[in-house]
Amino acid sequence: MEFLKKVFRNRRKIFSLLGSFLLALSLPISAYFVSSNQDFDRRSEAAIFDALVSEMEIKIQENPNHEPGAIILEFPDNLSSEEIEEITGRPRSTPEVLKDTPAERFEHIYVEPENVAREMAKYERYVPTKNVSLNYMAETFWEVDGSDRVLPRDWNSSNHWYFDNINLPEAWKLQGCGGGSGGCGGDDGVVVAVIDTGLAFNASEVEGQMNVHRPSDYASSGFSGRDDQGHGTYVAGVIASATNNNSNSPVGMAHNVRILSLKANTPYTPGFSFKKISDAMFYAVKSGADVINLSLGTNGSHGNVLSSAINFAVSNGVVVVAASGNGGMGKLSYPASDSKVIAVGSVNANNSRSRYSQYGSGLDFVAPVGQGSSAGNATWHQTLSCMPNCRSGSNLNNFSNRYLVGTSFAAPQVAGAVAIILGLEPSLSPAQVKKVLADTVDDLGSRSQFGHGLLNLENIYRHFGEGPDPGPPPDNLPLCGSCHEMVFPYEQDDHGDCTICAVGDVDRSISYPSPGERVEWKCVNSHGEVDCWARREGLDEPDDPQPPSPPSDCSSDSDCRGEAPYEICLASRGFCLRGDVNNDGSINMKDFEEFNKDFVSFRKNGWSTNLRRSDFNQDNRISMADYSIFVLSFRLATGLD
Repeated sequence: MEFLKKVFRNRRKIFSLLGSFLLALSLPISAYFVSSNQDFDRRSEAAIFDALVSEMEIKIQENPNHEPGAIILEFPDNLSSEEIEEITGRPRSTPEVLKDTPAERFEHIYVEPENVAREMAKYERYVPTKNVSLNYMAETFWEVDGSDRVLPRDWNSSNHWYFDNINLPEAWKLQGCGGGSGGCGGDDGVVVAVIDTGLAFNASEVEGQMNVHRPSDYASSGFSGRDDQGHGTYVAGVIASATNNNSNSPVGMAHNVRILSLKANTPYTPGFSFKKISDAMFYAVKSGADVINLSLGTNGSHGNVLSSAINFAVSNGVVVVAASGNGGMGKLSYPASDSKVIAVGSVNANNSRSRYSQYGSGLDFVAPVGQGSSAGNATWHQTLSCMPNCRSGSNLNNFSNRYLVGTSFAAPQVAGAVAIILGLEPSLSPAQVKKVLADTVDDLGSRSQFGHGLLNLENIYRHFGEGPDPGPPPDNLPLCGSCHEMVFPYEQDDHGDCTICAVGDVDRSISYPSPGERVEWKCVNSHGEVDCWARREGLDEPDDPQPPSPPSDCSSDSDCRGEAPYEICLASRGFCLRGDVNNDGSINMKDFEEFNKDFVSFRKNGWSTNLRRSDFNQDNRISMADYSIFVLSFRLATGLD
């Protein structure tokens, strides 16, 4: 794709790029580029742009869950703000709090919704951008039963069954807390950022509900709005509701840590744009967050802007936790599917997978939430009484305790556990925190269904010496490197810059995965071993998997050009290449029109047998490499060599 971008954006350099491509194929090029054909260039330029517009239209149709008319532009690091302003024709207004973060490389622009595809194609082809995308939308993951129950006191085993199932009372006992009093619930120096729909409390009420963190610029940050959905209040309550206060209200598992509530939804909706989520993440990192909870996601496209925010957070030592999704499918939602994120699914009281909980090879852990509507099969916390139907005009000052289910309420259990871990050992990296969790969960079996297993708070405290010997210090545990859980693109032919093991030695030589295959390895040292893996994308099998027979065998161009002077020899593959797409014995603009139809159809529909006529290099796809060969053939046929 990077090669495509370079060709698209630098049409004046197209022939030098073609030359580079041919050099890579060991083809002689000195005799092929002498002059230009302006009519061909003009018409081919228009056709390529139209093909790119078609590609963008397909992307829009395939991903309807995005902000209407919004485009996200990612610019390279070497462009100044002034140059970006000149390109977009609008002044930049990056908030001060987001300065010196990747947010400065992204610009959020609006166009008429019917012009989005052409505008995206324009910026993709003619502007020095790194990436052009839609502003995708994520949603919260909840399933609401509408039931209310009689309010219990602080701890009630029926209503707090899910905390019982992760051994929270046992963990408090190991701390000498005695049922939630004293210093239970983590260290108040640890900050958990809940990027969600806000908090449904007035400023004077918050301190009585949970321990909050407000940076000096919080009021003007753009993330300080009041909860208008109830979801963010509920999620924050799972982590840090006040406990042992005799108020007949639910408890929080890590009630001593501080909550940084960041409102990132579109007002009076459960929708979050990727740009707003990423800006909230940048703000959280710069405001001292140790953990970020994302009880939201989408089953649609991924976006560079959110990926950049995840990378920024993790590279700054912040642990990111996300809900796996409520679609019930064997594929994680995004951002949970990002390998740098801790993905959390839901189980029922009997440790079976909740029917709505999404699962798959990237799932890390599960937490108990249930799939019902009452005590023993749903979580129970305080939120807005109007939830889930809060809208403009709703009473946002009326609260009640509700039974709710969804992976939205599994993720904060793990985020709370991460906060407790960091209170016990602040120096741990995100990878080391994940390893502690993996070493302390209860194994439930299938990795795709349950990840490493069920969260266990008692085991976490014992791991750090509150009980039996916890074993070697986390610093010395073997750890997978950055190659772990990576999915390499089909086009990439080596591991790149990623590392095999972060701590420890690999137990065998690691081969690079073939297309569509997966490799596994172990990182080992004297303290143990850890399983690691990576895989490589494969191409969909074509209807007719056998490529056509080569026109003729060849070792040089002279072997190919006796009957057709526009043919060239691909010596490394042993066959001749030509650009006569419609097989009429010559090369002209009709061939280019046919090639462009094939290119567009391939992008829209994938492989079909009739497209083989345009697969000049016979690699089972139609790409700019084939276009490069066609251009060369056209020039040879028109006597330009």
